[in-house]
Amino acid sequence: MSVSEGMKKYNTKNYLVRMINLLDEETKFSKTKIQPWTRVHELKTKIGKEYGVSNKNVRLFFCNIEMIDDLTMLDYKVIDCKQPEIFFQISSTNTTITDIRIEVYGAFPCPLIMKKSIEEIRHGFMEGLIPNMLLEGTSGTYSLRNTNKDTVALFKPIDEEAFAPNNQKGYTGKFGQESFRRGVLSGEGSIREVAAYILDSANFFFVPETTFVEITHPVFNKNLNDLFSIDGDSIGKIRNSIIHSFVLENLVSRDVLFGDSTKKRDRINSVINPSHFAKLNVNTSNKFNGVLSNSKVNTVTPSGEIKDNLIKKKYGSLQRFMKSNDIAANYSNSLFSVDEVHKIGVLDLRILNCDRNDENILVVKKRDKLTGKSFYRLVPIDHSLSFPDCIKIQEYEMVWMSWDQSQKPFSKEMLKYIDQIDIEKDIKRMRQIIKLREVLNYFKLFRIAGKISEFQIQF
Repeated sequence: MSVSEGMKKYNTKNYLVRMINLLDEETKFSKTKIQPWTRVHELKTKIGKEYGVSNKNVRLFFCNIEMIDDLTMLDYKVIDCKQPEIFFQISSTNTTITDIRIEVYGAFPCPLIMKKSIEEIRHGFMEGLIPNMLLEGTSGTYSLRNTNKDTVALFKPIDEEAFAPNNQKGYTGKFGQESFRRGVLSGEGSIREVAAYILDSANFFFVPETTFVEITHPVFNKNLNDLFSIDGDSIGKIRNSIIHSFVLENLVSRDVLFGDSTKKRDRINSVINPSHFAKLNVNTSNKFNGVLSNSKVNTVTPSGEIKDNLIKKKYGSLQRFMKSNDIAANYSNSLFSVDEVHKIGVLDLRILNCDRNDENILVVKKRDKLTGKSFYRLVPIDHSLSFPDCIKIQEYEMVWMSWDQSQKPFSKEMLKYIDQIDIEKDIKRMRQIIKLREVLNYFKLFRIAGKISEFQIQF
């Protein structure tokens, strides 16, 4: 017997999936049986019984996307993986929507230095230090501080990106609409910041350490716009994505927000059906009745009153704050070494960056340990407009292309790096950590960019 989705058929046999506890590093994993039609809430109930908690206190993540109760293993294509892994997290039964929290989202990689920064930020929150929005840029970027009031990390929420619903810089739009560059949709920039770091986890290009977090803080409950506005033509593209999870996290009822009242849950479910959203495609967006594309959406407070756009959490990238002397725009580019400029150029080619200006390159004065001579290290930041699904890049958008260093030959170190690039290995690792849009042509372009790098070596 088999069950089919589209043209693909699946056996109705049991499949084994590895269940990994995010909060228990001592336990490697356990295995459990699933079937194509196993629903997420059934798996949560099974884990809840094992740990003695309600399934409402169990969160599941697949490819670092939080899994939604009504959907099945088939919806998430879990059984398509050779060795599927689902991460789970047991949340505190005492957590309320007023808690101030910062946590790594799902199983996103978080280097030790970032774990320390997150702990410092927690202590800063406890001391009353609120996230401060920076004036620079077109997206919302928040400075997060330690108890010494020093900035330790920068937080970029997905709903405050340029042309996202809650942008505070005058570029308000809808989730999923085209951003400043073709091939990147609003709400996708923060995840690309993380992707750039993952590709440079060996620190060859000096991309600052970056992870993906969720934050609950009352400062984010102010000045909200139409938080759940989504571009109707893009609903199918962003199904089961970080954007999808964010909208449902802040909209769909949960016991922690609504209690056990069936009436309250029904009021929300009559506004939005999460399973409809998850299974939508662009051609059937009319089924959604415009709820997330044009209509205003309300939520219910614990007392039962209707309140507009009550936000519970912010999702976004968290990047280590790098102390620098200045930005490249305030220096003559003749002061930068050939190798430093080449590193910026090769990184931009690898991530298909669509926006490298001289304001998103930090300059850090260093001293060579062998020669004792000082030099300027270039630190690349702001990679939200990278990893597009189409290429339309102008020369003026790559500031280094006009610098003399870009015409110089590669050093032996750079040639060795390029020669060791394993494109398929990079793609595999990225897919394990980040779920990019299913329609994304990025990986095809990624392969082309890698081949161009190899071609340059030969000539």
